[in-house]
Amino acid sequence: MISVAEEAAHSTYSFIERAAEHVQDGVRWQTLDWHNQPQHTPVIFTGMGGIGFFLADYYRLTGTSAALELARGALDWCASPARERERDPEWEWASNGLMRGRSGLGMAWLSLHRASGDAAHLACAAALGDQLAAVPVGPVTDWQDGAAGEGLFLLRLAEASRDERFLRGAELRAAWLDEVAIKNTGGAYWPWQVEHDEHAGWFGLSFVPGSSGIAHFLLALFQRTQDERWAMLSRAAGETLLHQAVPDKGGLNWPDTLGGFERGEERRCQWCRGASGIALFFTKAHEALGSGERDYLGTAVAAGECTYAYGDARRNPCQCHGLAGSAELFLELHRLTQDALWLDRAEEFARLMLGYRTEASEGDQWQSDDAGYASPDFLYGVSGTGHTFLRLWRPDLLTRPLL
Repeated sequence: MISVAEEAAHSTYSFIERAAEHVQDGVRWQTLDWHNQPQHTPVIFTGMGGIGFFLADYYRLTGTSAALELARGALDWCASPARERERDPEWEWASNGLMRGRSGLGMAWLSLHRASGDAAHLACAAALGDQLAAVPVGPVTDWQDGAAGEGLFLLRLAEASRDERFLRGAELRAAWLDEVAIKNTGGAYWPWQVEHDEHAGWFGLSFVPGSSGIAHFLLALFQRTQDERWAMLSRAAGETLLHQAVPDKGGLNWPDTLGGFERGEERRCQWCRGASGIALFFTKAHEALGSGERDYLGTAVAAGECTYAYGDARRNPCQCHGLAGSAELFLELHRLTQDALWLDRAEEFARLMLGYRTEASEGDQWQSDDAGYASPDFLYGVSGTGHTFLRLWRPDLLTRPLL
């Protein structure tokens, strides 16, 4: 019998396939910006750059050749020289990052290479890695738009290509993050941007952006290199996060910024802000560092309890700050603990996600971030929701493509 996750994955694929626009330089989709205005943009963040993550992995599970062709067409469009000419100068500071820049597109090429085995796709990712090598590191620190996200792409590129020069690029970014970290009493955290009038005093803790996302990259680099420098810096970041944790709804939660709750910051619990994202650092720390003096897995489980208690707080199914991002944490906790409770909770959230599907004459429609709107993008839209369904369908095979 077909599972809920499998059936929902097919439904989201049909939505994405119908919305595809075949144009001269590839395939594109209309997505929505912050204000729910239509746009055509290649970036991962609110754009179409991440749709290929879903399509490539849908092909891996189903063998649907049309999905692979759409994924390749999407990346052809994103990589067209016309996209560089169309880039908004306002976002030039993020032009190398994961969410709005070259590193995100590189991760998409790696995902397509993993699905297809085509060496040309790996070569496209490597070309982007070479472009990163030619620019200075900084001034942005975070996983979303800065050095941590660039480093993660270069690390994954080094693993796929077995080319050590990309690993050196990842280590260069980690070394810079070590230099600009603010360290005190055994802890560490980062400014969002160094030497910036406003952002140099903004100290995020969340995954997107903040210390937990940065430290997650450092842990991945430690797993690859076994260089104790990255382990020590990750432990220090963990100490700051542990000291900032607060009891919330029977578990643990965190402010978005250092000391934020004392300043009246609203409590939230989602991948981009709060427990369900920060917990990913602690699951990674358990895996990379072991327990030692700190029960990293126990902290992650407490964050999972908080995440479950918040439920559908944002009233949407999406990855960034909706049910899909929370369900991804439950899948990770199930993988590490083998406790069926977490798989049950992931499936429960998947059923809630199904509540955002409606039937129409042309086929199923899926809500994205806001009620009444639909967008095929990955972080705020349908392809990210669909990828969580793919992961629920085959958690033994698929991982989160941006991690």
